[in-house]
Amino acid sequence: MEINQPQQFIDFDNIAYFLDFHIQIKNHEMMTKGFVPSNIRKNLRIYVHSNDHGPAHFHIESTQRKFEQKFTINGIENISKDKDRRFDDYVKNFFEDNSIYLEKISGEFYRLNPKFGI
Repeated sequence: MEINQPQQFIDFDNIAYFLDFHIQIKNHEMMTKGFVPSNIRKNLRIYVHSNDHGPAHFHIESTQRKFEQKFTINGIENISKDKDRRFDDYVKNFFEDNSIYLEKISGEFYRLNPKFGI
């Protein structure tokens, strides 16, 4: 008999910070004072959780941007039921340019969801 384990969430705050910074720059939202940017985070959260469904994916949400989407780990494709395409290109470009972050997310997804294997 399998005992139900509580669902675990792994947040990637440092990756969310850099993705948010990337989106702000690309959208010309970054305010600068002299040479020092004053970064205003848009409450961006990136996470994976246990007992999840396939395909292997991660979640990105931001309450201030009214954005909640899921992206595949392989291919960085938006697989959300209600797709909001506003940030797809930013997300894809960010993770293509920073593959080390995607590897970290991938490792945690497969650790929390071993049924998918690697």
